Amino acid sequence: MIIVIDGYNFIKNIFSHTKNNAEEQRELFIKQLSFYKHRKKSSVKEVVVVFDAGPLGHATREVHQGVVVVFSGQDSCADDWIVEYVERNKGKEILLVSCDRGLISRCEKTWVDTILVDEFHNFLQNVLVECRKESENVINTIDSSLTKFKRDDVDTINLN
Repeated sequence: MIIVIDGYNFIKNIFSHTKNNAEEQRELFIKQLSFYKHRKKSSVKEVVVVFDAGPLGHATREVHQGVVVVFSGQDSCADDWIVEYVERNKGKEILLVSCDRGLISRCEKTWVDTILVDEFHNFLQNVLVECRKESENVINTIDSSLTKFKRDDVDTINLN
């Protein structure tokens, strides 16, 4: 599956209550997406997040931590880039993440599955929490093993 995300639409809906600047929010979001992609590598082939504008007149594409980051360019918008991408990849399993009804309507013509930003955010957060719990369990297991390993046990080992 390829996940295509309307980047600023996601950030506006999820991070609207925070006072971080757009660049910090983008970086945090991309890190989370990278982690999600890594955890879901068996089912997620690619994650493409598309933002409006960017430094150049034309679209730019970079890969950050395994996530494809696209800026639509000064002469285009993210919605148009997404629609063109979906049309070029017709027949592939694509999931569009957006709350933009107009964009969703334009993409549904190509039989793309869609999910609202809040729903995808919940999946993303569940994966992050799940991993955090796994990490805590590993740390607790190591700590309890080390506690059981007494200094006396080391002294009784014959090194010769």
